[in-house]
Amino acid sequence: PRATAAIADLPLATGADTTLDLADHFANVRTLTFEAASSDTDVVRASIAAGALTLTAVADGRATVTVTAVDADGHAVRQTFLVVATEGGVAGLKFRDCADCPEMVTVPAGSFMMGAPEEEEGSRPHERPVHQVDFANAFAVGIHEVTFAQWDACVAAGGCDGYTPVIFHEEEARANRPVDAMNWQDAQNYAAWLSAHTGETYRLPSEAEWEYAARAGTQTPYHFGATISPDQANYTYDIGTVVGTVPVGSFPANAWGLHDVHGNVAEWTQDCYDPSQWTYDGAPTDGSAREEGDCAKRVTRGGSRTDPPEELRSASRGTLWRADSRIGVNGIRVVRELGD
Repeated sequence: PRATAAIADLPLATGADTTLDLADHFANVRTLTFEAASSDTDVVRASIAAGALTLTAVADGRATVTVTAVDADGHAVRQTFLVVATEGGVAGLKFRDCADCPEMVTVPAGSFMMGAPEEEEGSRPHERPVHQVDFANAFAVGIHEVTFAQWDACVAAGGCDGYTPVIFHEEEARANRPVDAMNWQDAQNYAAWLSAHTGETYRLPSEAEWEYAARAGTQTPYHFGATISPDQANYTYDIGTVVGTVPVGSFPANAWGLHDVHGNVAEWTQDCYDPSQWTYDGAPTDGSAREEGDCAKRVTRGGSRTDPPEELRSASRGTLWRADSRIGVNGIRVVRELGD
């Protein structure tokens, strides 16, 4: 037997189940027999049936799970990983639900002040009023923007409506750059495929989730402070300069482990942009998306490689894009729900 991809440490909400396809982690699954053992069955129970590993979080705590694969000759290979169970999920844990899935990190439940005050340089009226948003549960966010390699895996599996975008600056490496020329429906298609492929709930972030995760506990214009430089993000820092995308993770992460929340590609959110609801008056305060009214446009966040610094601020809202526009600067970052 041979392990093909490591089973990553996993967060689980207490009382929830998750199922992993062992074909994503072992070669020649049909020729193997499997056993699963948990170090603490009062916390996590593990069982295997039909080539799938099911984990059940019974109570808050941590347990190591060992999966053993045995071939017809009695040769064995094992994988051991950590499962952390808490009510509402656990913060700060990095994981990947499949070999071709985005790497995720869990962010904590909590509160933050959304938007920008009038005195913030470059801010605009539609970033106000500054208001408190409360998150009752932790959730997971993509550490990186979705890459071409991850999008290609969706297309190869028959998903994502078969759409193959063309990368700009094709002479440069493609696989690890953020997929772009995405419209809002493309982003929805990718999240739907991830959900079907993994059995977990993937979706686009709400504006509030995006800003909460991008700020990572800060209230400055950028997660690293009041100003920005080309050493910190990929953007148009000189008028007339054309910059291409760079590989994801080229710049330091924020305090919660997210890379490229400023620049590279703008990221679609779930929220509608209705001109009649121009400001945050009446916006949800529980972290959910605003989806009433005219949804012909959807909000992007983070700014892109073609934007000036003020468009990259944590509070900045991209409101120009029609949901059906495949603009070369727009990409995807996904959220994965962890349960109630």
